[in-house]
Amino acid sequence: MTVPADRKAELRHSAYERRIAGATKSVLFIHGIAGTPRHFDEMVEQVPADYSVYNLLLDGHGKGVEDFTQSSMKLWKAQVFEKVQELALSGERVLIVAHSMGTLFAIQMAAEYPDTVQKLFLLAVPLKIFVKPSAMLSAMRTACTRSPSNNPRLQAAKEKYGIQPDKRLWKYLPWTGKYFALFREIGRIRRNIPMLATPTIALQSKRDELVSRASIRYLQRCPFVRVHVLENSYHYYYDPQDYRWMLQQFSETCANF
Repeated sequence: MTVPADRKAELRHSAYERRIAGATKSVLFIHGIAGTPRHFDEMVEQVPADYSVYNLLLDGHGKGVEDFTQSSMKLWKAQVFEKVQELALSGERVLIVAHSMGTLFAIQMAAEYPDTVQKLFLLAVPLKIFVKPSAMLSAMRTACTRSPSNNPRLQAAKEKYGIQPDKRLWKYLPWTGKYFALFREIGRIRRNIPMLATPTIALQSKRDELVSRASIRYLQRCPFVRVHVLENSYHYYYDPQDYRWMLQQFSETCANF
């Protein structure tokens, strides 16, 4: 039986859960806008065997352009809220790992559930956006073609893009509302950063094509945030040396959680 292309994408970008009976600690992964749980594949492997793992697939992701269009910031936030509330009721201590837009949700959950969310490990926190021209070209090539690329940065973007590529560019026009909602969320979270009281590790890529380096200044306003700069990495692509260091930091964070 032939599997439809949109179903293949859904299978490739699937949520993952590992529930450990009696676990007192869990790790919750939250990807970014138009992202995928696959962003965290190797990090999931680093989580200790006695921790529960929840790697979310946000609503409208893992499918086609129109599925994403029908979703919303409200639905994504509600989905994260419901999971954290569930974990709060179970009494588990939670480490949230998040990328890009997902970091905004993580910061909000830490503020609302301080007894449950006890540590944050954040990648590419977008407290200020600066879109480089190269990012626009990369986004178009990623969104419109399934073909692999010899460019490691573009290939990384393709692998971490959670929507079925579609060459019909007009299908993407309704997405503008999603990004305006994202900008509003960024502004709201940015104002609340000084009040964050959860131990946080933030890894910002020096060559990020989407997140401005000014985001680091906002993060440094909070004494509970430790900021590290990945010198040779981008929004999706991690330099191998940076990536090895990041995985080591994550492993140590889990062990000391």
